[in-house]
Amino acid sequence: SNGSNNYGSMIEESIDVREERADEKPPDLRSAALATGIGISLICGFGGYGEISRQRAIKDLGIDLYGAETSSLHNYERAATHLKAACYSFFAIGLIDIFVALALYQWLRFVHRPLAIITSCLRLVYTTITLAVLPNLLTALLAVYAHDTNTISTSLRTFELGWNVTALGIF
Repeated sequence: SNGSNNYGSMIEESIDVREERADEKPPDLRSAALATGIGISLICGFGGYGEISRQRAIKDLGIDLYGAETSSLHNYERAATHLKAACYSFFAIGLIDIFVALALYQWLRFVHRPLAIITSCLRLVYTTITLAVLPNLLTALLAVYAHDTNTISTSLRTFELGWNVTALGIF
């Protein structure tokens, strides 16, 4: 029973977020803040480019998100190019956001450790949702090659709900 008590106290020490360890040196806060700022700027750039590319693909397909035709002209080749750019952009956002979450944690942990944990965890949840809805864009891209308008609109609408509503709501 004494061994389990020591194990329990080790767990309590490891999850006590208020405790600062004497052997840890505060990181260079400027570097962490700079990394976070650059990362968020890159995310905004890639996000804008990805969203514009996605909107251009919808316009090139001559449909809206509900599959209704808005134009009789369908430029599938150009739409595929725009959807590829959107896929790359949103994948880059996911990768960059992992580093932003780590930099935010490094930046905030010595100032307010519970806030650092919450902020980093929310960034990781946002990243997970972003990467989880990305296959919908890939499905839309494959459907463009097959000229399947119903699958294209369903996939793009599902991505729109996951990205614009859920992920950006957490962001």
